[in-house]
Amino acid sequence: MDDQSSSRKWKSKDFIPVLALVGYVLVNLWGKWPRWSWILLIAAFLTVVLDYYDAFKNLALRWTINRKEDKAARKTFPELQEFVRRFAPFLSRQTNDTLHYIVESDIWYGQPDLRADCQLPNVDIWAYQREYFEKRLDRQPKTMKELRPALMEFHYLVASYNNFCVAMIFTLFPPNMRDRITPEARRKLNLFQQTFGTYLQSYRLFVERLMEECPTLSGTPSTFNMPRPMV
Repeated sequence: MDDQSSSRKWKSKDFIPVLALVGYVLVNLWGKWPRWSWILLIAAFLTVVLDYYDAFKNLALRWTINRKEDKAARKTFPELQEFVRRFAPFLSRQTNDTLHYIVESDIWYGQPDLRADCQLPNVDIWAYQREYFEKRLDRQPKTMKELRPALMEFHYLVASYNNFCVAMIFTLFPPNMRDRITPEARRKLNLFQQTFGTYLQSYRLFVERLMEECPTLSGTPSTFNMPRPMV
């Protein structure tokens, strides 16, 4: 019944403009009453406009919103790309202040039996994903449609490193093993914790600001399990 009612409604809505157009054609074919031909044409046009006014209005509104959101996205993408670049030093094998370097050089050193209880996943897992993600951001369209998935993907990348690497040392490391960490290694770990924690906090504030400015991004993940200092 609903389909039939919808069909009748559609026919009724288009009945007047169709008749007006037919009348316009007939008037021109007969070559009489030229003024009526224009009246019928205008009547058909106005009827169509009135019938589809809401649809045209919604289409124009959606176009305006999309244009505004894409403008905001073009402004936001460079900020996201900067966070992606800032994540790289935490995954580097070339510096001595990363979590993996501290664990391998300061915790394992002289205590090979700790390797079994302090084994971290290969950092290259995150280093290569971050590199590929950065390159993809450079070439993909800078639109709101692409921004939300990009934010979600990067959050997963950072959160997985935080949960599988950082938490293993600062949260899940057995207390009896912590007592064997030297004061120097503990100092280096806490410096890393401060730097990484500040990074996580700044990214959270960045995403929360975006959600306030762009309701379309509401619900985008922004929080992490914050690492606590090694005491």
